[in-house]
Amino acid sequence: MDVDDVYIRTGEFGYFQWKVFSGCFLGAWFAGTQMVQNIFAGSVPNNMSCLDSHFNACDAGCPSIVYLDDELKSFAMEWNMTCGPSIAAAQNTQALFVLGVMIGSFFVGGLGDKFGRFPVVLACQFLCGLFGLLSSFALNWNVYVGLRLMTGFFLSGIIIIGFVLTSELVGPSKRGVIGAMPGLAFALGISTLSLVSWFTKDWKVMSIIFGIVGIVCTIPCYW
Repeated sequence: MDVDDVYIRTGEFGYFQWKVFSGCFLGAWFAGTQMVQNIFAGSVPNNMSCLDSHFNACDAGCPSIVYLDDELKSFAMEWNMTCGPSIAAAQNTQALFVLGVMIGSFFVGGLGDKFGRFPVVLACQFLCGLFGLLSSFALNWNVYVGLRLMTGFFLSGIIIIGFVLTSELVGPSKRGVIGAMPGLAFALGISTLSLVSWFTKDWKVMSIIFGIVGIVCTIPCYW
């Protein structure tokens, strides 16, 4: 008799599995809100001009850039990363975030096996939210990238360990459907991020909202 036979006899998807699934679904949703956040936070506006009308916005002699879209507030605008090589740095923030996800993927699985998947995924959820929240208070791009890299590091634990934790605790007839649900939650998270960014149009407000949400989501995941 293997573990799948035990699940078939005792119940393939009971109350305990439902609790674990709900927590991991919530975690995958939160991971989606973080994955592409840098694209909105670091957006470079198309409409800008120089305060001195004799210069273009990106001319070396321009004393100050005026952004014509007053509603949009990104870190690229706040830290004047809208001209020259700094544009590439702002646009590569997402790549550095994903680098953090890749680095984390080499470690979180082993940590889950050593200390238990449930406490490790909870720690990753909390720390991902914490570093996401701290990134909204960064004073420059270097600090922001460092905080986002750490956010990506712990985000990998939510995705990897959450998927395994959810799938291994359900019976064979339910495993395919349950295993696909984190992908749905992740997509819903990205959709939520798009909606919130459209309403706020402020990278700091957006980061604060989802950072707090990530930390708060740890509580129902624990219970």
